[in-house]
Amino acid sequence: MAYDYERLARAIRDARSRLRLSQEALAERAGVYVSTVQNLEGRRTPKQWPTSAGAIEAALGKPEGWARAVAEGREPPADTQAAQGAVTGRGRRGLIDPDSPDPVIRELSTGPVAGGDEFREQLIRLYLDDVAEGERRMRERAAARALRLAAASLGPSAAEAEEQRKLDRLEEIEREIEAEDKAKNSDMTGGSRELA
Repeated sequence: MAYDYERLARAIRDARSRLRLSQEALAERAGVYVSTVQNLEGRRTPKQWPTSAGAIEAALGKPEGWARAVAEGREPPADTQAAQGAVTGRGRRGLIDPDSPDPVIRELSTGPVAGGDEFREQLIRLYLDDVAEGERRMRERAAARALRLAAASLGPSAAEAEEQRKLDRLEEIEREIEAEDKAKNSDMTGGSRELA
């Protein structure tokens, strides 16, 4: 069977965006590497069905078989109660995850919170949004720094080099004038001593 990996990539990206998860947050929830999420979202086309698809669909709150149905061009199974956050043998699906490697998600999943599971989900979503925003800002700063370093490694532009050459020539002229003034002053001082 030929799989439509582009369709699967779009569906995963869309589902992740609806949950407002970064690729890093989805990878953490699914227990896979970030590169696995990136590959499934279209960075690279797999040669065979990815074994991580089940973990990704579970982390997205999708029912078992969702990813394969999407890739095969079939109508995916309807979201079930289990896919929307009901307790399963592996723990809670959805954003609430008492076994999360992230201590904040663990605390929000199990600690005392007024308002029930719906409020827990909102708190976790807000936390993940803040994490994603921080990651985005950090990536932007890193990219700007890398671009500055790359530009600096090339040296000055032709215009900057010409400007620097002119400044260097002006400084050279100023030094020559100062040397001439000094010589004149010492000639005058030396000549006036001879007269005295």
